[in-house]
Amino acid sequence: MMDEKARRAALRKIPYGVTVVTVRAGDRVNGFAGSWVSQCSFSPPMIMLGVKRAGLSYELLDQGRIFVLNVLGKDQAEIAEKFFHPVEYTDSQIAGLAYSRGVTGAPILKDAAAYVECEVERIFNIGGDHDVVVGRVVDAGFDRDEEPLTLANTGWQYGG
Repeated sequence: MMDEKARRAALRKIPYGVTVVTVRAGDRVNGFAGSWVSQCSFSPPMIMLGVKRAGLSYELLDQGRIFVLNVLGKDQAEIAEKFFHPVEYTDSQIAGLAYSRGVTGAPILKDAAAYVECEVERIFNIGGDHDVVVGRVVDAGFDRDEEPLTLANTGWQYGG
């Protein structure tokens, strides 16, 4: 029988970045703090992320088929915290933060250190509480060179 405490501790040792994933479907936008992200193809460039099936962001991602991975700097944990729950938005702000629209129309946070804008290629239901979303990179931007925000920077625990 598996030691559940050991399993949780071991899985939490996997290094994770903390990003804000923003989504759009029609005139509705939302975002969530995401940490299960990885590049999964060079040619064409693609990334994959784990997305919790229950919730507005998943619904908008499934409908709109676009998202932006907003990469935060190591001192921007307060931005990620704003996306722990559904957020309010206007035509120019999400969670009280300014954004612009990318080539797909998905929100790009103006305070992000970098961003990767994607169109959804596939969504895989893997049988757990999260699905794996694979996105083809259609645009990217780089504002400043700084260490990315990671779970280790925050002291938060997610996973396990």
